[in-house]
Amino acid sequence: MEALIIIEGMVIVLLVVLVAGLLRSHAEILRQLDSLGAGEHHETFLASPRRQSSLGAIGARALHGVTPLGASVSLALADARGHTLLAFLSSTCASCGAFWNGSRQLGLEGVRPVIVTKGVESESPAEIARLAGAELLTIMSTEAWDEFRVPATPYFALVDNGSGRVVGEGSAPDWDRVEDMVRRAIADAGLHRSTAQRKADVDEELADAGFEPGDARLYQRPETP
Repeated sequence: MEALIIIEGMVIVLLVVLVAGLLRSHAEILRQLDSLGAGEHHETFLASPRRQSSLGAIGARALHGVTPLGASVSLALADARGHTLLAFLSSTCASCGAFWNGSRQLGLEGVRPVIVTKGVESESPAEIARLAGAELLTIMSTEAWDEFRVPATPYFALVDNGSGRVVGEGSAPDWDRVEDMVRRAIADAGLHRSTAQRKADVDEELADAGFEPGDARLYQRPETP
């Protein structure tokens, strides 16, 4: 009887040790998945006016790569108007399904969506061509993934075409949520624009319309009907 009690106690101790080990292992797995960004969607763009891609930092003004058909392409990312939305997708990403096949384009004026995959050393051009379709520009460039420090897929980076700066970045489950995030990122970035920057934008728009600084037409009173 006494021996049975001892054996039973040893079994209980072993079970406790086993369960503790499993819990510790499970916690470590969750921690690593969390650090990789797995199992969740960051459904908001992080406004990041201080963050600038190294493309802009080193003076480059374009993203270089190839199309799935093998043509070289250079995408301007600065010294222009509007924004470019880079959608970093992968053919092996189950969550990227909603963004392939040109399922829809963003309904935002002044925002140019572009799909960016890793290069031909990591992706099949034929598979990317099949998934992407022809509606959205698709660029294969591992360099772009490195430059923008893409943590997981699907991932999006919103670039201000005027400065080449990243003004928002994050992940989302579908285009509708991406649209919402882009609107908020543009609005947040606008709050950080200086008076001088806004004045420069106005001056540029006036120049495009044929009005130079000091133009007398700017100071005329509107005619009374």
